[in-house]
Amino acid sequence: MMEASKPARTITTNDITNLPLAVQRWLKFSGVIGKPGIETLCMEQSYKIKLKPEQVEWYEAQAYQYSTTQPPAFIWTVDMKMMPLLYAYGRDKFIHGEGEMLIKLLSLFPVAKDGPNPQINESALQRYLGELVWYPSAAILDHFTWKEIDENKAEVIMTFDQTQGSGIFEFDQEGKLIRFTAQRYMGSGPDAVKKEWIVKVLDYKEFDGITLPNRCNATWKLDSGDWTWAEFEVNHVAFNTGQ
Repeated sequence: MMEASKPARTITTNDITNLPLAVQRWLKFSGVIGKPGIETLCMEQSYKIKLKPEQVEWYEAQAYQYSTTQPPAFIWTVDMKMMPLLYAYGRDKFIHGEGEMLIKLLSLFPVAKDGPNPQINESALQRYLGELVWYPSAAILDHFTWKEIDENKAEVIMTFDQTQGSGIFEFDQEGKLIRFTAQRYMGSGPDAVKKEWIVKVLDYKEFDGITLPNRCNATWKLDSGDWTWAEFEVNHVAFNTGQ
């Protein structure tokens, strides 16, 4: 079970003064200053997914995510229509510093299950890092270390429960996130290799006074070329509502 987060407190400008300037612009643009910190996030998303690089058609899917910031954790579930009368259920989670991925056909028969193991744990943590854009007030928490790269880029390193990962956030001058990039494991085990993983923001929307990315795509940079495996839109967000 995911634990409830600690009670939220109001985020002030003093909380962000030690962050890179680009990160400060982002937090101000998002609208979290002067509001309670985001401790839980419930989200509904519409997805288009390609399960293989060579796949031409998109699979339609609906996803639901529940995330907490203290402790950092998420559970993401997806129902995907692969073809007429063939459906798949997927789950991706990061709890107590451990990750796990599961896919079932017809929601009954396991097709693939991976984790927890060091590679999946790190990969899940990096997904959590990229999704800071949906709970931006968490950027001030102790398990994140920020390093300025230039006026528009910052690296963030996250350490939690013996798992560590990092990624790079790139912003525009207004404070909007443009993209998140990480060297992330594809698969797991001793033969797993890291590939560049990019989440690109396509549009923004305001949810309950907080401005968040609401349309994005996710791409693996492979030797054979780019594999944009997901395009998704955020349909609904609820903050600090509990599980």
